[in-house]
Amino acid sequence: MRNSYYNYRNVIAILKSTQGLTLRGMNEQTVNQLNIRLNKNHSFTTAESAILFYIAMQCPYIGGASVYTARALYAVVNDTLDFMDHVLCENDDWNFRKDDQTVNSNKVPITIYPNPNSNSFSLNGLESGVDNTIQIFDSYGKVVKQIITKENTIIINTSDMPVGIYFVKVFNSDVHNLKLVVIR
Repeated sequence: MRNSYYNYRNVIAILKSTQGLTLRGMNEQTVNQLNIRLNKNHSFTTAESAILFYIAMQCPYIGGASVYTARALYAVVNDTLDFMDHVLCENDDWNFRKDDQTVNSNKVPITIYPNPNSNSFSLNGLESGVDNTIQIFDSYGKVVKQIITKENTIIINTSDMPVGIYFVKVFNSDVHNLKLVVIR
């Protein structure tokens, strides 16, 4: 449990050090810090791996060149992942626009509450009436839970999941979202 608490504190420290920066600035600062730690410690903690995965899963057009660096560093943890930018960059959360598309500003952003949590969290802002697939990944990129719902809000039970940092991917035929959730 102490190691999990340390990992959680480590994540909070890194995230606080990036407050006030743009996404590209946050990514660059975070990846540089983690690269220095890798050179010093020759490995990543679970929390550091989770942060790298979060950055690596961003659209490089929005997240900047540090997305590619994060992917290279994450290969130390898992070198079998294949990042598909054509899918990642269709994410409405990044406000990425193809030449023939406009950003739909009427969409409700997906939110997770409470975060961190210990037994369950509420996922809000899903598109009603369509199949929304929710995948929860651990910090190693393994899918630990998958749910399909047509509701716009769902409560997800996490009492059966170990303490850690997870990524929640929500997608349907139109929208792809990636969120970070902490279970303590």
